[in-house]
Amino acid sequence: MSLQRSIYTPLPPGESSFRLLTLLPGYFDDEITCNLDIHSISDDDKYEALSYTWGDANDVRSILVNRIHINVTANLKVALQYLRRPSEPRVLWIDAVCINQNDNQEKLLQIQRMGRIFSSAASVVAWLGESRPDVDQAWSAMTQISQALWTARVENEHEFSDATFATSQLSPDYLRQKGVDLDAINWAVIWDLCDRPFWSRVWIIQELVLANNFWKDPVKDGCIVGCGSNWMPLTFFIAFQSQFGATRVCVQLNDPSFAPLRKLRRSLDTRGSPAAETMFEVVLGLSVGSSDDAKTKTRRSLAHLLRLARGFQATDPRDKLYAFLGIADDPFPIPDYTLSVENVFKNWVKGYIQRYGNLDCLLGNRTSIIPSEPSWLPELSGSARDGLSFLDEKIRYSRRSEGEDNRVLAEVEFLDDDNVLKARGISIGLVERVVSHDSRPIGPEEASAVSRSDSPSIQPKTSMQELQELMRLYLSLPEHTQEETWRALVMDKDTSNRREPVSPAPEKFHRLWHTLMALCGVTEAPDSWSTEDLADIEQLMASLATALFTDRCFFVTQDLFVGLGPFSTQPGDEVVKLLGSPLCFVLRPDGERYRLVGDAYVQGVDPTTLSSKHGSTFKVKDFMIG
Repeated sequence: MSLQRSIYTPLPPGESSFRLLTLLPGYFDDEITCNLDIHSISDDDKYEALSYTWGDANDVRSILVNRIHINVTANLKVALQYLRRPSEPRVLWIDAVCINQNDNQEKLLQIQRMGRIFSSAASVVAWLGESRPDVDQAWSAMTQISQALWTARVENEHEFSDATFATSQLSPDYLRQKGVDLDAINWAVIWDLCDRPFWSRVWIIQELVLANNFWKDPVKDGCIVGCGSNWMPLTFFIAFQSQFGATRVCVQLNDPSFAPLRKLRRSLDTRGSPAAETMFEVVLGLSVGSSDDAKTKTRRSLAHLLRLARGFQATDPRDKLYAFLGIADDPFPIPDYTLSVENVFKNWVKGYIQRYGNLDCLLGNRTSIIPSEPSWLPELSGSARDGLSFLDEKIRYSRRSEGEDNRVLAEVEFLDDDNVLKARGISIGLVERVVSHDSRPIGPEEASAVSRSDSPSIQPKTSMQELQELMRLYLSLPEHTQEETWRALVMDKDTSNRREPVSPAPEKFHRLWHTLMALCGVTEAPDSWSTEDLADIEQLMASLATALFTDRCFFVTQDLFVGLGPFSTQPGDEVVKLLGSPLCFVLRPDGERYRLVGDAYVQGVDPTTLSSKHGSTFKVKDFMIG
């Protein structure tokens, strides 16, 4: 936004001052006229906070604020046209206008207050952008489906809690009974709507999470989503997205109920999941639950939030950190845009380790290796599906098992102008074999051909091939390693009940694993199948998918330790356990130093005693990680 004359007077000192924009009444094509005034967040003023994307900074339009014409982006101008009421004013908080974008000091202070600004708003307005006639028709269908979901919740209150309403799924027959013409819906338009840039911006996560507990009472419209003149509660949009996801799965699986939609199968298959699906997984995971709950606290740590941010977009990479300060349980550091991106994240890693004494901030895969940067810095791009489905639970389980008195603290030192991380730990061994997503074992002779950049997530069409290769490798291993192998593949947990994972994995998983090998054609099928095993096989598959099918590979070390590591793991990499980490790491030798590849789960390695179930006791040494 550019200013011809300033509409701003300095904000008074204090932690609560901010500005509110009053959008004056008018009709759609009238000039946008507003007043901008200073308020205090603690004054209990009723206002709405706008969540939106700025759009093209070079495509600007004029509006009138305090009798001065200013330029705003075209997307914001259109939003104001749709938000304006014909006969009464509307009080809004909009970052592009309410923050003096030319005053860096004010920007830093207001960014720190954004958590309070959004949580104190009467509601949050999520603006997706302009509509079109085909979008209007698609929105009408979305409204019908979300209302059917709400009706089912009311009619079956004992089956639909507030927390689960947004992820309910209803059968096509039920939706048809409610008057939804599934055959007439333009699903491609809906996919586009669910993949608009709004859903991929990192700042949007915090803004939706803070939307006045929207998931607890969707009728009160704690957050409303708008596209043109179309509006619906955010919870209804999330519920629809869940149904949309189920619909895509049914189409892919040739469900007869969805036969008329098969003509869209190719376009839906090639498009994958829209951005809104990932956004809602993240927002619901951060929203549902008490802020004092241990699970919620872990998910709201900056270390975890930064891993989530990898799959989202930010114009400034530093915002991958700053965009979460309003919801993080560890709200540091103070935003500083005068520091380089590298120094911002170096300072954060150092501060995190010093404050908490652990290495949780190093967890996650590195899908690319940039020689000019320290490999231990958080990766800021790539897939959000980074093994996070198990990291959260694994960290909590490790912390519980350690206890505060027995917790092993990190021993680190930063050297060479903070470019080298010296960390104490143990070497578990060198990787000898890898089964990765290209569905074939990789040996030392092929290591140099392994790509280390932009590694794709496993797709359903390749995961079965990988599973078969894992089974063949399993059969080639010594008997005592075979048990550790199937346990490693599920990280020794039953996660079929996602609310209450069970560790260690039940012994019946061993039997189910052999049943699965026969079903996959790797071993000879029995004369008759156990009805019980066939019924339970989905339980094992759910645990396999949770652990394995998220940019992970299976590896075997020279000493027959087995585990799951980053996709880019290759023979010759070293598996280590660094003090202060709940998981192991894969390091790549680089001269006298190492490069961090990512975290790993190793079956049988005790995180607290630095020993293994093999009876091995490891020697502690220093690792120089550049």
